[in-house]
Amino acid sequence: MIMGTFPRTNSFWKRFAHTSSVAGCVAGILLAAGCATLPPPFRLTDAELATSGTLTVGDPAPPLVASEWLSGTAVDSFAADRIYLIEFWASWCGPCIASLPRLDALARRHGHRLVAVALTTLDLDNDRSAIRRVMTSTDAMWGETPAFRVAIDEGTQTADAYRRATRETALPHVYLVDRDGWLAWHGHPAEADAVVAALIAGTWDRSAARRDDEVRQAAALSSRAIVTRYLEANERSDGDAMLAAAEQACRIPVALSAGMSPPWWARTARVRLLVERGRYDEALKAGLDAADSAGVREEPVPLAEMATLLVGVDRSVAKDLADRALVLVNAVEASNPTDAWDRYLKETSTYPHAAALADIATVRAALNDPRGAAELMRRVLAVWPADPRLRPSRTSFEATLERYEAAAAANE
Repeated sequence: MIMGTFPRTNSFWKRFAHTSSVAGCVAGILLAAGCATLPPPFRLTDAELATSGTLTVGDPAPPLVASEWLSGTAVDSFAADRIYLIEFWASWCGPCIASLPRLDALARRHGHRLVAVALTTLDLDNDRSAIRRVMTSTDAMWGETPAFRVAIDEGTQTADAYRRATRETALPHVYLVDRDGWLAWHGHPAEADAVVAALIAGTWDRSAARRDDEVRQAAALSSRAIVTRYLEANERSDGDAMLAAAEQACRIPVALSAGMSPPWWARTARVRLLVERGRYDEALKAGLDAADSAGVREEPVPLAEMATLLVGVDRSVAKDLADRALVLVNAVEASNPTDAWDRYLKETSTYPHAAALADIATVRAALNDPRGAAELMRRVLAVWPADPRLRPSRTSFEATLERYEAAAAANE
């Protein structure tokens, strides 16, 4: 099982791609040196984590309070004939920068009907010069000036009114305001296009969106509480309590999971804890159920991890999961994305996919295919750097490859 990586595959990151904590950064983009310079993350208090948000879809949208408008005219109020998009971002956030060209394209496509604002909050690593560097270094993506407006928060007033009020710590994150000045939707920028189109067409169902947001907030509140119980049990080395928490978390859809990344953590943790307790039939069922669930079946990393966990339980199931994971990895590697966001998704899948390949290699070796395992490990080592922070280390992978090659030679 490969630890210390954070999945960024295409299907996952279209919904969940963001930088929300230093721990997530270290886990996911450990090798992108920017992690060492990130500012303290936007944090919620314990009281906020234990309560639902104070801003919900269908509520009046808070005003935009900016200290400076770096591009475009100020938005002093929400006009009745416009749709407004506010995208929170930071210059140190890789997913944010990758999403800005899509924001520009969206603003150009809808013209005067949509007012798009990229709003950022100043901090030690996100000062005006860093913000301007991003805007100028990406000029080729949108010409001389972007079609969206760029604003700097007045302290944290707007971030608090939106992000803190919805209990949303992730970046980038988009909020949409309808023609009546109500919050119509919020979520990841990659999912905003269809909502904007519906708002402009007048077909957006704000009442249904509010119900969805209430469900999301309730699920987030529940899953954060479960994560707290799981981590406390882990501190006590109480495996039974960890399993109980993981099983509770598995009742929440992956898409609504909050509190710990990756959002499928409970599915793989449940399988591991059941295997450790010798409850093999339950582990097998849990693995099969998870592998066929939304948010897992599209992701090679959890499929490959569960394959390693189940190879001693059911070799046929483990092989199937490993093969499915390999198909997904190969599909991403063979893709040729044309826009900045899709290129980002592919580039940032490199290390988690390498970790998945190492897990698949483990399964191949256990199934008496050392030659196939060696081939996969060579692919891992082609991208795995000698970074002392990363576990497993490159040295350990090299030693594993030597074992596979020796076993393959002995079979000839």
